[in-house]
Parts: sequence; structure tokens; C-alpha cells
Amino acid sequence: MDERALLELGREVAAEQDAALEERDDLRAVRARLLRRRARRWHVGRWVAAATLAAAAAGALISWGTRPAPPIGFEVAGEPGREGAWMAADETPRELRFSDGSRVELAPGAGLRVSALGPEGARLDLQRGSARVEVRHRSEDTRWAVHAGPFEVRVVGTAFDVSWDGERFALALEEGRVRISGPTLNERVVDAGETVRVALSERRVEIVQAEPAPAEPR
Repeated sequence: MDERALLELGREVAAEQDAALEERDDLRAVRARLLRRRARRWHVGRWVAAATLAAAAAGALISWGTRPAPPIGFEVAGEPGREGAWMAADETPRELRFSDGSRVELAPGAGLRVSALGPEGARLDLQRGSARVEVRHRSEDTRWAVHAGPFEVRVVGTAFDVSWDGERFALALEEGRVRISGPTLNERVVDAGETVRVALSERRVEIVQAEPAPAEPR
């Protein structure tokens, strides 16, 4: 083989080697890119999983932190009462003591139903007679309501006497402020010291302001 043929063979071998090297480099580059993508996917997947767990934990904490408070309870003569219970006083007064510090005393002959209990108060339905109501004001969310026939007394924190005989409604407010609504009366705010009387058949409303206490002599 002459010198020219050897040179040509050498160039061909060199070209084949260069092609092989380029192909090997390309394969390495492809493999490196695949590994980088896989690593990024693994990191992203781990981040997504961590974020999902964190969101679930935060949701659980929020749910636990906003769990509604239980309703208040009450006792009668040391025995626990229940929502919807009918209470009546025969010849002697009967007292209901609530877990929020409020108190209701039924006069002899009176009867009421504890129709609803909530975290911030109760609803009482006075169906006959008189009751002394003392509501403890614990917060701005305190909510109590006393229904006497067609009349409703909305209470936040106060003490008053209320009565209903099927025809006549009366409320004497000792302290605090209440809002009364009902027929003939419509809606009215009652302040401490005021007495409201309503006679339905006569469609008559009477509002009396208590006389101020006389000044003590010096």
C-alpha cells in the first residue's frame, strides 16, 4: 500500500473515531439531561408533598381552633336540665341556675319551657305566670331571649321581672337594657327603671318610669 493510500485510511479511521466520540458525548449529554429532569421532578414532588401535608395540618389546626363552643347548661334543684324541658312552679318558687351564671326564678303558678340552649345564651318561652330573670353579661356575644305569648324580650345582660297571663304582658326592668317587640307595642328599647304593661284586648300600652329614690338627709 502506497503512502497516499495509508494517509487516506488514516483519515477515515480518525473520522470514525471522532464520530464515535461525538456519539458517546451526545449520549452522555442526553443521560445528564434526563438525570437533571428526574432530580427536578423529585424535588418538586417532595416540595408538593410537604406543602400538601403543611396545608392539611394548618387546616386541622384551624378546624380545631374554630370548633364551636358547647351550649350552656342549667340545673334545677341540683339536677341537670335539658333543652326543651318544661318547668313549672306549684305553690313555691322554682329556680333555674345556668352555667353562665344567669338565673331564672319562676313565681308560684308560673310555667316555662327552655326551648333552646346555645353557647352564648338561651331561649325561654314563658307560657303563664311571672318569672324573675337575671342574665349574666359575659361578652358582646351574649344572647338571651324570653318569649311571653306574642312578645319577645331580647337580652344581653340585665335583671327584670316579666309576666304573661294570656291577655296582659308586663315587664319591669331593674338594670341594664332590653328590646321588646310584640303586637300593639311594635318594638321598643326599655331602660333600667322602666315598667312596660300591655293589654292586648284594649290595645293599650303603659310605660312607667320609676320614681327616683329620695336623697338621704345630710
